[in-house]
Amino acid sequence: LVDILTLVYVSMLHDPRLLAAAGIAKVLIFFNSAVASGVIIAAAAVLSERLGDREAHTFTRLTFNLLVMVTLASSLTVALQLAFVTPITHWLGADNFTFPLAHRFVLLTLPFIVLQSVMQMCAQILRAIGDSRSALWVVLSGGATLALADPLFIFVFDLGLDGAGIAYAISGVVSAILGVYLVWRR
Repeated sequence: LVDILTLVYVSMLHDPRLLAAAGIAKVLIFFNSAVASGVIIAAAAVLSERLGDREAHTFTRLTFNLLVMVTLASSLTVALQLAFVTPITHWLGADNFTFPLAHRFVLLTLPFIVLQSVMQMCAQILRAIGDSRSALWVVLSGGATLALADPLFIFVFDLGLDGAGIAYAISGVVSAILGVYLVWRR
């Protein structure tokens, strides 16, 4: 819902090129999220199995390894996307006018997808150990940060599409820090 709000805010700038650029970046973000979700779902199954087998003594090491694994999977996906950002952007329909905007927005947001993946993994770890409330706070922190930062950076600071990218980056940082902190504390 918050990602849709970002597109609504960008559309309020009344420049279809900006909306197209944001849409192209959202496709790449979605692809990376799908890859990370596959790793996260598998990790949740392993975590739940370990907890069910009362192997809590290996849980700390396993949690660390799973966080590293989702970070690597997401980072590799981002690296591939960044390596082929020009042809992918054109393939997704960017013309000569939209391409520079889409390219800049993708370069601004794509690296922070890794932090969003870490946040999702932390939320899944917290759910696996039965702390659904903390898991919800981790996820909501990212959404709330983006919901507040988007209009602030897009309209108040008058940064337009770059403001949307900065808001996405801040959202990733806030939610990942909170997630790692809560997992570490538990």
